[in-house]
Amino acid sequence: RTPAKVGLVQRDRRRHAHQRQRNRVNAAFGLGLLADPNTPPSYLTRVIQNEAFSDGLRGGAAWSLYKIQEAAAEKAPFAAAWQTILDQPLESTNANVSVSAIRGLGQRRREADADIIKRYVSHPVPKVRQAAAVALGRLGVRSTHEALLALIGPAEDNPNVRLTARKALQELSGGIDRG
Repeated sequence: RTPAKVGLVQRDRRRHAHQRQRNRVNAAFGLGLLADPNTPPSYLTRVIQNEAFSDGLRGGAAWSLYKIQEAAAEKAPFAAAWQTILDQPLESTNANVSVSAIRGLGQRRREADADIIKRYVSHPVPKVRQAAAVALGRLGVRSTHEALLALIGPAEDNPNVRLTARKALQELSGGIDRG
């Protein structure tokens, strides 16, 4: 082989690898758009947990799993995946994956999930803190009010997080704005 042919072969391999990655991202996204409740969560869960895949693919798979959960009558099969993700150290998981996992647990509206979600009000990424506030408001567990109060205090510099926390506190108080 000549050096030119070797270069062409290597370029084609890189292009095909990039195309495969793009196909995976599109397939994961398509599953979310379809939101077919009969889609087994195991495929997307494996993609989310595989650190060899790109953050974009893993985040898209988590979003898709959340959208499928929304359409499913039974939410329990999704809880194990979300709990596994959220049991990791705060900053070890991609923020988009964390947001979908928090939303997924919050959607179940189970008081037992409050402690897992409450950890994420101190996450360094604002959209994760915001998702945690929404989920805590949905759960309706009044004992989480202190975590939400921390998000409206002076230490929180993101106005969207503060507003979301305020709305979550309003939800905890029965829809009455006491602020």
